[in-house]
Amino acid sequence: GESVLAGGQSKFVCIYNVKEQMLMKKFEISCNLSFDAMEEFLDRRKMTEFGSLALVDEGAGDGDEVNISLPGVRKGDMSSRNFKPEIRVSSLRFSPTGRSWAATTTEGLLIYSLDGSLVFDPYDLDLDVTPTSIRKQLRLKEWMAAIILAFRLNENALKQEVLETVPHDQIPVVCGSLPDVYVEKLLSFVADCLEKSGHLQFYMTWAQNLLMLHGQKLKNRSGSVLPTLQALQKSIQRHFDNLSKLCNFNMYNIRYAVALSKQKCVKRPAEEEEEKEEQDEGLSEEMSEASLDDSEMIL
Repeated sequence: GESVLAGGQSKFVCIYNVKEQMLMKKFEISCNLSFDAMEEFLDRRKMTEFGSLALVDEGAGDGDEVNISLPGVRKGDMSSRNFKPEIRVSSLRFSPTGRSWAATTTEGLLIYSLDGSLVFDPYDLDLDVTPTSIRKQLRLKEWMAAIILAFRLNENALKQEVLETVPHDQIPVVCGSLPDVYVEKLLSFVADCLEKSGHLQFYMTWAQNLLMLHGQKLKNRSGSVLPTLQALQKSIQRHFDNLSKLCNFNMYNIRYAVALSKQKCVKRPAEEEEEKEEQDEGLSEEMSEASLDDSEMIL
């Protein structure tokens, strides 16, 4: 309750401090000059003694006759209207956390946030596209519908949850029935997850099935898919480099352990023979001492 959001038939949204009753910040929601009421100052080049030419209704006619058209009418045709849409803010809302706010305008839905990680960029958004409906599809085991809804909402955490819920044996089926519009989006998301996720084989299975089942269609639009493929190749190459070093290190350690065990097996019989010789020498010494004791007793 410390701040107030204000907006309306203007290209600005203002934040006012309630206690101090002063303007804190002003946001410009659009710079599209095709909207009406976008220019703050009149153009001097269009200024005349009668006012601005932009505000003067020009007549239209043939010869000496001049037909003054009605406001918004062009060339005397009543069905031909010439007007600009007005820039307008229809709704403003603060988030529950107070760190972001949203505005519905003639330019669409705008979200301003103090958190740089917050990105809301939905694709083909509808009233039915909600996290609740997506999780409901997961409970019904409608994997493809859940993936499509998740990519329409376009939240990374939700997309990752949906993908990792799909069983491993259902991945080829889902990839084969996926619409072409979402193939490139899913491949790009898999490339991003493969970069930082520990589920290496799982996301590699997704990438392999997408490329095997939709490779020809992706090849036809290779220009737009090329950055995604390069990101995928970069992720795979990084994992290959890390795993190859680890595998080589383990392989050399195993070889060293095997060679060391062989050497111990060779040394062990020699040590056993030495121990036997020492034991025999000890027994012979004990027997000689016992014979000496007996002879002394006899004497």
